[in-house]
Amino acid sequence: HAFAPRHRTTSALPLGAPESVADASFVYFPRLGVVQGTVAEKGLRALERHRAVSNVALAPSFFLIGAAPISASAIDAGIEWGVKTIGAKDLWERGLTGAGVTVGHLDSGVAKHIALNPAIGPFAAFDVLGRKLGPSSHYGIGGHGTHTAGIICARAHNNAYYGVAPGANLCVALAIDEGDFYRERVLAGLEWILLQRPRILNMSIGVEKGAAIFADIMKRVRAAGILPIGAIGNVYPGPSCAPANLTTVLSVGACAEDQTMWPGSASERFDREERSLVPDLAAPGVAIHSCAPKGGIALASGTSQAAPHVAGLAALLAQASPKASAGQLEDAILLSCHRAETLPQDRANRGLPNASRALAILLKGSA
Repeated sequence: HAFAPRHRTTSALPLGAPESVADASFVYFPRLGVVQGTVAEKGLRALERHRAVSNVALAPSFFLIGAAPISASAIDAGIEWGVKTIGAKDLWERGLTGAGVTVGHLDSGVAKHIALNPAIGPFAAFDVLGRKLGPSSHYGIGGHGTHTAGIICARAHNNAYYGVAPGANLCVALAIDEGDFYRERVLAGLEWILLQRPRILNMSIGVEKGAAIFADIMKRVRAAGILPIGAIGNVYPGPSCAPANLTTVLSVGACAEDQTMWPGSASERFDREERSLVPDLAAPGVAIHSCAPKGGIALASGTSQAAPHVAGLAALLAQASPKASAGQLEDAILLSCHRAETLPQDRANRGLPNASRALAILLKGSA
């Protein structure tokens, strides 16, 4: 069961928790306002009645959405097509690289790589119970996380430019293993990232039918001044994935270089007034080159690759306007979008962002 305390506290149990749950098995995440654990029926009833607990719900069984295959590749010199498509180069020419901006990275870790080593700041890994593991001499070996991290902020090398914000830094939470998913690890990773206070959070992960447990959590992420950006999922049109499909998360679908939607990119329409259609926008996500473990380059497709393009763009904007709120960064990106006729609205929503237009909107709004 997952239960949400009304009050933040650093104690192991919600403030004034009844004695009947004192021997429960649980993990408490005070910044998220959530306790994940197991209680007996008597303890459950006591929690439901207790003044410090706002809600008690059965924790759903989560299934991580499978990523599209990642394959080894060579890379040509020059600027990767995705970086060019969103116009990041135009902001580089104005001196904006994301320098001084930290992006939270909730994924499978980041391997050591010549293009990423200078970008890695704080790092934490968690076990299947959500407990922080001890110091490691290695960032992680996750191919998925290494690839998404490279799209956000890889430094140029061998005259290849594929990181959208090559001056930004990452705080990395290793919260999933490729092929395995435990909600406690993801909750622990989110809790730790909140402590690091990045400007932006990239979540190239998605779970089916998991929106309920993420709803209040993502509100807390936003309240902390962090813009959460999520991959909408690789589950084809019809369903979509949490947490990206929440109204508090900027959701991203994947398109190809010819400005057509990737067939696997998820989309869904909800019966709600705000953001009834997801994803919010599309971004490059097909045949994307980025970092691979052991210093290599890999080619991959999916919404996992699309979301970090938007996270990198947000980092460029955050450097340009250090005092901009998460909402202002988000509005600038959304208002900059243009949808080509080749991108159906029910799949791409607002279309592709434009970096120069987003910068102009942001600076005008913050003037």
